[in-house]
Amino acid sequence: MNEAVVRTGDYDVFLTFCNWIGDMAESGLIVDQTAWWEKYDPEVDHGPNRYVAPLDRFTTLYKGRRYALGADDDAFSLFYRKDIMDNPDEAKAFEDRYGRPLELPKTWKEFDEWIAFFDRPDEGIRGAHMYAERYFAYTAWAARFISKGGAYFDDNMDPLIVSDEGVTALEEQIRLTQDHMWPDAVTGDWSVAYSRFPEGSVFFAWAWASLGKWAQDPETSKIAGKVGYMDAPGTMHDGELVKAVPHVVGWSFSISRYGKAPEAAYCFIQWFTGPAVGLDAIARVGTLDAFREPWFDDAKMKEAYGEEFLPVLHSLTQNAFPDISLRGAAEYLDNLNLNLQQAFAGQKGAERALKDAADSWQQITDRIGRLGQIEAWRAERQNYPQPIQDLWAKLGRFPS
Repeated sequence: MNEAVVRTGDYDVFLTFCNWIGDMAESGLIVDQTAWWEKYDPEVDHGPNRYVAPLDRFTTLYKGRRYALGADDDAFSLFYRKDIMDNPDEAKAFEDRYGRPLELPKTWKEFDEWIAFFDRPDEGIRGAHMYAERYFAYTAWAARFISKGGAYFDDNMDPLIVSDEGVTALEEQIRLTQDHMWPDAVTGDWSVAYSRFPEGSVFFAWAWASLGKWAQDPETSKIAGKVGYMDAPGTMHDGELVKAVPHVVGWSFSISRYGKAPEAAYCFIQWFTGPAVGLDAIARVGTLDAFREPWFDDAKMKEAYGEEFLPVLHSLTQNAFPDISLRGAAEYLDNLNLNLQQAFAGQKGAERALKDAADSWQQITDRIGRLGQIEAWRAERQNYPQPIQDLWAKLGRFPS
């Protein structure tokens, strides 16, 4: 953002979180790429090389214009200890306790029972690691909240998080965190999942897809060959299961307005994320993950991720919803995370934490400008997966 003020022209391309696009666009720092998309066709929302929807929308769009080119898939992915799950003695004990067969959970209620069953602190293994710390505490809460029919804001940018859906989701996640996780779920950082799960000290973990690569590599993992992959749980609505998967961070390329050759820079990022070069780059060990449809059937990707994981990642991606990507997104999320972390630590109750976050959000919106934020939010929520939009419509969430 400093470059938006000093305008040195030292940078041609920015590789940033997709939820920073709004701030960069509103500051005039980055170029609207829409005309270049029409001229060069990066094959994002159509054709055999298209992105997995809704990545074709929320990694690129701000107020209906293409300000970025998505370069990543950060749909949160779910991993568990398949060797423990597949033990027939565990299956019998689970059915004796819960009166139903042991299988991968479909709803959040089933998930909570599943985690409780496999929580074995006396054996040095807790039920789960899900982020409850300072920067990603919102992820597990938001997955439950959105699947229940929740939304961050209403039509006028008034927060909707202090609702039955929001409070219930947080109460559920607080219980799971305090009863079945190690304390560093609250006190640690993003990297804890990348040590806890591969070392075998938690039964279940969720994080970015790269955790799957990490846990399957014998050089970095004690549980290589023992990892299972699963789709996200959801919430039942009139017999229909609605799933909501957080898409957290997500790298996207934008072009500096003050660079020396903006159009040439755009052509570079289209080449880099293209069907051939992008596939080769992402199949290597790194932090970017598959986002084009044909890559999920490619031999290179199957070797990189494991053939069993790719269809699960594809399903998770189809149900992925974006981070808040409005102007001021980092501030909205920071205030939310601070209050959620305090709730997970037992310093605030669920309703108080969400009320404090909502009060902060109102101040942020008023300071930035409510009318502009209303316009951006109404466009942003069109980037959510269709099942979530359909649920909002059924619930009458948004009159406009």
